Amino acid sequence: GKSVAVQDRQISAGVTAPSPVLIALPDGLAIGGVVTWAVRLTAALAEAGRACMLLLHDKPAGRRALPETAVGDGVLVHRLAGLPRLDEASGDLSPWLDAYAEAAERLAAHHLRLHSVPRPTVAVPNLLGDCAGLVTALAISDAQDLRLLLVDHSDIAYNAAVCRHYAEAASGFVGVSAHLADRLGRLAADRTADVRGIAHGVAVPETLPVRAPLDGRRLELMYTGRLENEAKRVSVLPMLSAELERRGVRHRLTLIGDGPAEDAIDEACAHAPDRLRRLLPRTPAGIIAELDRADAFVLASRYEGLSVSLIEALSRGCVPIVTATRSGSAELVEPGVSGELATADGSDGEVAVALADAVQRALTRGVAQMSEAAHRRAQRHFSIGAHAAAWGEAIDAASAKPRPTWPIDRPIAFTADGVGAVPSDAAARMAEVLAGLAGRRVMIHGTGRHTRSLLAVIEDSPAEVVGFADDNPDAAGGTLAGRPVRTPSDIENLDATDVVLSSALHEDELWHRRAVYERAGLRVHRLYGA
Repeated sequence: GKSVAVQDRQISAGVTAPSPVLIALPDGLAIGGVVTWAVRLTAALAEAGRACMLLLHDKPAGRRALPETAVGDGVLVHRLAGLPRLDEASGDLSPWLDAYAEAAERLAAHHLRLHSVPRPTVAVPNLLGDCAGLVTALAISDAQDLRLLLVDHSDIAYNAAVCRHYAEAASGFVGVSAHLADRLGRLAADRTADVRGIAHGVAVPETLPVRAPLDGRRLELMYTGRLENEAKRVSVLPMLSAELERRGVRHRLTLIGDGPAEDAIDEACAHAPDRLRRLLPRTPAGIIAELDRADAFVLASRYEGLSVSLIEALSRGCVPIVTATRSGSAELVEPGVSGELATADGSDGEVAVALADAVQRALTRGVAQMSEAAHRRAQRHFSIGAHAAAWGEAIDAASAKPRPTWPIDRPIAFTADGVGAVPSDAAARMAEVLAGLAGRRVMIHGTGRHTRSLLAVIEDSPAEVVGFADDNPDAAGGTLAGRPVRTPSDIENLDATDVVLSSALHEDELWHRRAVYERAGLRVHRLYGA
């Protein structure tokens, strides 16, 4: 039943029934931090008496998913089976609009069965700008009583651009860390009262799992999450293990997950099976069982929002040893008390050394004592009850806002020309940079929508474009516009002299990592930055 605390807050706010909430997941239940958050939050909100729905697109091919049994009792599931991938919208949202409207109507009817008092539905889009676009299209329609609540999950330029574009239509904003809440406050400067910072929450046990003393046994390290390098930088973790081996630190590092870097991780594990292993993705219960056996959780991320995996590690007394990022890490870890922070800048090798230093600091200070401090910190700051209560207040506040409006001359779709990934001056910028490289052998970094929309400009260039580079190994090995696609570390045989970064939303991150090209003697050029 509904908790007394939730009821008291609603009575004091004059709310007679909690507003229904719809959380849209463009990757379905594909295992990841946002999905884990959505499943846990809706379960807690539904248990407190709120009408909740998860709107699930089809899972991407090759991704493992949570079983639907992981969805909480009382949470509606609405599947969008058979529709195109939302990341292929290209400015046209019409294939998904009716399905989103049907989901909202179904949830509103469920809410009336529970409470008999109509309330506007609050919809929370995630991951893709066009997901927010679909909610906006319904929110401004007279046919739907719907409000948009924007959540910023990660410290990337893409999320900031999505929030900026849809700020006028949003009835509320949530940043999952203090840094992201501050950023939202700057993006919606005249709406600061509508911005909230809500840290993730997990179920925190009353007592710590029992672990054997470290004396005489190896140190158990663990990573869980997507195996990719753009954000998580998982290629550093086998290097960390090698550095600890060189220092004589007996250990085993377990990586749990899948993703584009899994082949490289498997190869590293095959070369050092005594200290490296990879396990396939686990259910939340399976992850908890592994955390209870591990001493420390390692994370080499370039950027984060507020890592759900890291909070779960805290809750189980698995000591976090992580890179210091602008968002999240300092909020979660008290260095030297409940975990250790390592320098995130520099080459992968330098980050591996910094993480190894942090591991040794934890060993010196006492892993058992830090485990107890980590557990206490999770109990104080990251319980699922406090998280759900804060989200309930944000949902009801957004529901109480008037219906939003939208300028008639502004495209709603984030992928419309001139809005998100492809600014209106993208073609002119690419043409200008390539004109300055006439006669040189040029690589274009990026094979996504930004690059594909500019292929005509690239083809007409006076520069000799010899190929494309992409961080995603799944894209590498093929061709684009008849030219080879390679990873940044596999371009030597193309004999390029220059690289042009072809991205508006991710240019800063790519520029920060340009050393992989400069070490190979290539000059790197950007379109948008100084």
